[in-house]
Amino acid sequence: MKSIKILVPLFFITFVMVFILMPSCKHDLIYDIPKPIDTTHHVPPPIDTTHCDTCAAGVISFTYDVQPILVSNCAKSGCHDSISHAEGLIITSYTQIMATTDIPGNLVNSNFWQSMTGSGGNLMPPSGALTAAQLAIIQQ
Repeated sequence: MKSIKILVPLFFITFVMVFILMPSCKHDLIYDIPKPIDTTHHVPPPIDTTHCDTCAAGVISFTYDVQPILVSNCAKSGCHDSISHAEGLIITSYTQIMATTDIPGNLVNSNFWQSMTGSGGNLMPPSGALTAAQLAIIQQ
């Protein structure tokens, strides 16, 4: 009898606790998360004009023709690489060249071109002038 007197209140307390705590186990979102909107179908993908795997003969590719000349002559340690960037110029990629030089829209009148041809008074690269063929490729 004594054990029943203890078990009944214990059972009652357990029963009440289960019903009090059960609803708290439900996982409802506090707020609605909006569905993402796809906006990519309206924007055409950018055209990559920096390289060409199947270019016709005589077509100059920046990646295959121009960049190797500039990197091997200008983007050296202590000159115009991304670490040294002498005079603020970084000549390691098309994007960096366009961002750090005065070329966009006017190559022939740019300080960059005048330094390579010596027409600006300061011939670059200091290790020796670029050949006429190399300059012709860059100019195209």
